[in-house]
Amino acid sequence: MIRKLILLVIFGLMSFVTNAKTLEFQEKNMRQIFVLHGYSASINDHWFLDLKHQIEDENTTVTLIPFPDSEHPDVDAWQKVLDEQIPAVNENTYFVAHSLGVITLLHFLQRHDYQNIGGMILVSGFSGPISD
Repeated sequence: MIRKLILLVIFGLMSFVTNAKTLEFQEKNMRQIFVLHGYSASINDHWFLDLKHQIEDENTTVTLIPFPDSEHPDVDAWQKVLDEQIPAVNENTYFVAHSLGVITLLHFLQRHDYQNIGGMILVSGFSGPISD
């Protein structure tokens, strides 16, 4: 009887450890997409919500990042929002940026010097050369 109980406990622990490792693997391989709006916009404008609804699934999370006062953007305030909203970046992290969100994203990535990202789509960011 005690032997059966010990075996049940061992199998239960093995199952728990296996499930925990599976969840950890899934979390590490989960695609994370961040969408950045631009000047004079919000997360409720344009195609941002439609994009989220189209691509979010059990393997992909989409975060729409709301910047404050997009009519009067403040570089430091917008960078602070990104620092708070984007805790980690890796090869499963993707970005979609529109308008002023493009330059905001590029500045954020430059400040942090991430080695690997999954990719980015930059929409209507600028129409001429960017100076230093």
